[in-house]
Amino acid sequence: MKNMFRVCLISSLLMFIGSAHANPLKLYVPYPTGWELREPLLRDNMLAYEARQQVNGKTVQHLQITAISPPQGKPAPNPETLKQLASGLRDVTLKTAKEKEIPLQKFTVAQGYYYTATDKNPKPGEFTQLIEGVLVNQGYLINFTLLTNDAASPNAKAMIAALDQLSIR
Repeated sequence: MKNMFRVCLISSLLMFIGSAHANPLKLYVPYPTGWELREPLLRDNMLAYEARQQVNGKTVQHLQITAISPPQGKPAPNPETLKQLASGLRDVTLKTAKEKEIPLQKFTVAQGYYYTATDKNPKPGEFTQLIEGVLVNQGYLINFTLLTNDAASPNAKAMIAALDQLSIR
């Protein structure tokens, strides 16, 4: 489930954004307790972050964030464009999801949308659910995928609340 979602995500984002210029940027996410961050990777106009939440030495959630710098001379995506992008990602996810319908959720603070899906054929040892979304912050298009086994857990809800507070510095 994880690999298929990442391929769809990157393809969709690259088609949406087109060519952009590389700007150094730093994302700040107020991570809840127990999160370990990997060193961010900067490639051309994309910055990729990965983090995992550890509880008693076990990874209980895995987060991937991709930020894309705005194209030169182009405005940031508007709310309708963000909703269309999130809907497109969700529609691809529906093909391998247990759910027949997946509603989009709007962030409380951030400008963007996310959804939750359950893998209908999870492989042993892999995460069974994901929360995926897109948002815009200071003109940057940001996508995230949170892999978990319990999207309704306090841990998952805390991470979504943290992503709602994401900022670029």
